[in-house]
Amino acid sequence: MQHNRAVQFMPFDSLKGFREYLKYIEKENDIDIDKMLYNKIKELKINDIIKVEYFYYDELLEIYGIIKEITNKYLVISNTKVLIKDILCIN
Repeated sequence: MQHNRAVQFMPFDSLKGFREYLKYIEKENDIDIDKMLYNKIKELKINDIIKVEYFYYDELLEIYGIIKEITNKYLVISNTKVLIKDILCIN
């Protein structure tokens, strides 16, 4: 008797394929954002003044300052090392 009752409340996917579509769109957007950030980073030069939003552990931080060093893994902005993989936005 309990088994039939449980089946009655099982979730039902009325929009078949919709979840897969959302995952696809999310992945495409991530790729576009990565390309945009990559292009911005390529244009940066030592002594440029920039503002960067980035994640540090679970916290979203913002730094404004002069670029001291640029590598393929991080930027040093006013003596703060920011990993490129953690950057959300560059202005």
